[in-house]
Amino acid sequence: MNGRSAIAIIVSLCMALAGCATVDNVVTPENRRTLSFDRDYQAVYRIISEGLQRCVSPGAVRATMYPDTRTARVLIAGSGGASVGSVHEIRAAGDGKTVVDFYNDVCLTCSADQANERVQRLHNWIEGGSTDC
Repeated sequence: MNGRSAIAIIVSLCMALAGCATVDNVVTPENRRTLSFDRDYQAVYRIISEGLQRCVSPGAVRATMYPDTRTARVLIAGSGGASVGSVHEIRAAGDGKTVVDFYNDVCLTCSADQANERVQRLHNWIEGGSTDC
């Protein structure tokens, strides 16, 4: 068996057995929590991306801003980097306001309380200037 075959088998097993999360199956209405802020979307993006980069494993955060649509997306890679742990979709809402849709991967070891704590931490970063991980 060559290296490519082994990788294909591992990826297939991961998806079949563990239900590896992708952006498409994390970003669903039932996984969404929405927050609104009286701040510019670029400032909110910076706070979220820098905070997550400080608080999660090195290299796990993938942050991209789309100035032409006044949106941004920050992903946290799941275990091993092959899946998505959570997604933060950020968009300008006019008049210096921003909306953030937070999508948390539904997993066997994560609870709704843990997801709510993450959303509260995010809120505290943006509104209160907290830097707590």
